[in-house]
Amino acid sequence: MSDSPTQPVRPEPTEASPAAKKRLDWVDAGKGLSILGVVTFHVVVRAETWEGLAGEITDLLTPVRLPLFFLLSGLFSHRIRELSLLGLFTRRLWFLVVPYVVWSLLFGVERYLMDPVAYPAYLIGWEILLPTTGLWFLHALVVFTVAAWLTKWLPGWLTVLLSFLPLLGLANPELAQVWIFHRCVAFLPIFMLGLHARSAWFWLAERAFRWWAVLLAFVCFFLAFGLYRGLQEWGEMRLDPATLHAVLITAECGRALIALPTGVVLAVAVSRAGWVSDALAYLGRRTLPIFVSHEMLIFAIYGFGPFYERTMTWLHTWVTPASTEVLLVTAMCITVGLLVDRLSKVPVLGWIVTPPSLGPKDRGQVR
Repeated sequence: MSDSPTQPVRPEPTEASPAAKKRLDWVDAGKGLSILGVVTFHVVVRAETWEGLAGEITDLLTPVRLPLFFLLSGLFSHRIRELSLLGLFTRRLWFLVVPYVVWSLLFGVERYLMDPVAYPAYLIGWEILLPTTGLWFLHALVVFTVAAWLTKWLPGWLTVLLSFLPLLGLANPELAQVWIFHRCVAFLPIFMLGLHARSAWFWLAERAFRWWAVLLAFVCFFLAFGLYRGLQEWGEMRLDPATLHAVLITAECGRALIALPTGVVLAVAVSRAGWVSDALAYLGRRTLPIFVSHEMLIFAIYGFGPFYERTMTWLHTWVTPASTEVLLVTAMCITVGLLVDRLSKVPVLGWIVTPPSLGPKDRGQVR
């Protein structure tokens, strides 16, 4: 499954070669596009500005935003299968678990201090086990990494097929309501496809500007977007809420799978966009600090009434409210994320983002 669908794949160049750098450009740009989309999405949700231009663009990016992130994460997780159990923890899980736990605790304390009624103290620890915030992404990566290691003895095609089995758990209404469960089952197949079909994705990326690849990207996007919307409208009229919830999560997985070629072609396209590409690639190499910090800032802005009322109300008096507010808060989140990235370089203090290595440095360390 990892081979090209039409021709033998050339040996992959080393990461130090110019060919490899050119290949990695679209990956970094794709990560940058994804993290920018994730931050904007969380701002739109919190600001309730779906009707504005920013909300409409965010909605359009839904089929590729997170799927592209998980695909690229799987794409560069192939060394997992070469690690021992100890190496799995010291060289991979350690760099996911530490920032996840630290920032989950920080976010939990922030929410408790700002609204102890809605977020009582006992939820701070519980949030680590069953996250309900955007930090679920790191939780999911831990699960996916362990799953990839446990199935390393199986053929790639079989592992991909098995990754769909957890979707059956959605038949249990109570289990389907657990946020981290339905997030994991929706995106596990995407991660595994990135891991086990990596040569096919590189093959597509190298041909992203051919007419058939561009056509494929558009067809996949409209098919994914249209089928999900159609199923959603049909289900809202004919299904009970619990069944509709399970059906839409399954459909979300299907939408993500269909739109994967779109995400790859889009990532390659933006990687050729001059300074835009440079900016996105810069963010793409710093996704972790932006990711762990942005939702805390969003919660602080919208959760602290006096600040929001004085700042945003004033802003609304002289600019178009919805889209400008989203752009402003998104820019603030990116800025803070980049400051956190600088913080990660400070000895000891930076361990909250990049913990000290427990063994030989792994080139696949989370960025």
